[in-house]
Amino acid sequence: SKAQGGLTPSQLWHFDTFGYVVLRNVIPAGEIEAANAAIDAHPQDFRRRGGVTALATREAFRDGGDGRLDCGRMFEWKAPHCDPFRRFLCHPGVVPAVTDLVGPGFRLDHAPLCFIHRKGGEGHDLHGGACKADGTWYHELAYEYKKGPYCRLLSASVALTSTTSPEDGGFIIVPGSHKSNLPTPDSMEDCQGEWAEVMHRPVINTGDVLLFTEAATHGTEPWTREQERRVVLYRFAPATCAYGRAYLDRPEYEGLTEAQAAVLQPPHHARLDRNKVVVGSDGDVEVKLVERDAEKKAFDRSVFGTDFF
Repeated sequence: SKAQGGLTPSQLWHFDTFGYVVLRNVIPAGEIEAANAAIDAHPQDFRRRGGVTALATREAFRDGGDGRLDCGRMFEWKAPHCDPFRRFLCHPGVVPAVTDLVGPGFRLDHAPLCFIHRKGGEGHDLHGGACKADGTWYHELAYEYKKGPYCRLLSASVALTSTTSPEDGGFIIVPGSHKSNLPTPDSMEDCQGEWAEVMHRPVINTGDVLLFTEAATHGTEPWTREQERRVVLYRFAPATCAYGRAYLDRPEYEGLTEAQAAVLQPPHHARLDRNKVVVGSDGDVEVKLVERDAEKKAFDRSVFGTDFF
């Protein structure tokens, strides 16, 4: 395996071929318990989807149940409730794999999200994909492999509840669709007949982290188990890329570590004094910075009035 927890050759092959990979048992039980306790303490911060915000319009993803419960305020909760979610942001068990797929200096793109599915709750229609409905390339989500992987929008999904089996509902993905040159066929949208057999429904255990490219067509089937499905979802982008705009209005979170703050930086090139998160020899995350030449910054300041162009 690669040093300090990066993707193994087989994991990288799996991601490149299918568009996703599951990192097994990388979040310790104590951190999972802390996250669930924090969720239990903040039910008032979750909002139920419905009406125009519903995620399921196709029959295969509707079960007549309630909409998903969403919360994006976890970083704002008072300690210790914010702590597990901030740690997930740059977890030592995940950082090397994200760096492999997105590149050094990666950043959180969308706002953080925690969601809950209850029995009978609606799923999420198939979405994402390498092509838009008109057949044009979806470059904002694109995945490429040129002497290494380059993923413009990578989702990291942390499982907070017990093993999810294919019959339970939950995450589904069209394997290989991140390399498609054509829009998703309309006949696929209901996941019936031959299309039902095409889908991958990976088994997800508590403490696993599912990594998938948003360029792959994916969705969520209605939840059928008595136990809630709880997931924390972070979407990461390369240092120079942005899809979401939450970073323009992001609150000033108190008490962030240097590494956590580094992942929340706005988009700009890694060579322009960008803090990059790595896993050190002690197995914990740390920040590395290669400073731009002082004379170059002084020259830019004289030309532009700022240290950087």
